[in-house]
Amino acid sequence: GYLFPVIGLPETEDFSLRNILVRTQFRETSFEHQDVSLQVLANILWCGYGTFVDRSRQNCRTVPSLGERYSLGVYVFLFEQLDTCRPGLYRYDTLRHCLEPLLLKVFTLYERQMFAPAEWPVATRIFVCLTISFPLSTEGYGSRGYRYGLFEAGHVAQNMILAAAEAGKTFVPLEGIHEGEIEMTLGLNTDEERILSAWCL
Repeated sequence: GYLFPVIGLPETEDFSLRNILVRTQFRETSFEHQDVSLQVLANILWCGYGTFVDRSRQNCRTVPSLGERYSLGVYVFLFEQLDTCRPGLYRYDTLRHCLEPLLLKVFTLYERQMFAPAEWPVATRIFVCLTISFPLSTEGYGSRGYRYGLFEAGHVAQNMILAAAEAGKTFVPLEGIHEGEIEMTLGLNTDEERILSAWCL
């Protein structure tokens, strides 16, 4: 038994975030094609790593970052046409809330499977990668900065998962991926590496 009596807590069914969390954790992952609009993708990206102006007219982000380093990069692979966006590779500009085209091309199924051969669903339309900049993350913090960057990536990923779930879409982190193939396509140098990948149908 407990040394002191436990304190019962009130139920939380009336909170919308609680309902989204339940849907996220217990809905079955669908591998069927889902209609994802550019507006839905924009909301997922903004909720993940977006910028807004607070009451003091300062730029703020949707996630915390120790020392306000904000050392992450967000890259988006579009495997199909998405509204006005052509297939290709884009970088999410958090300050301007826009997609910067880095490579416009149609990725073949073979190329997609080179990224994640073990888990890649054929119907995948959108693939999101997070990277970390070592100079930004380690300045002033040394090797601990990398760990803080991982914390930051976790915040971003969870926000994206919740934003997708709110729209009834699937956004799932991937593990069985070929980092070398992805980093080569992203054109990363030794100062930046991929730390998290997820797909969104």
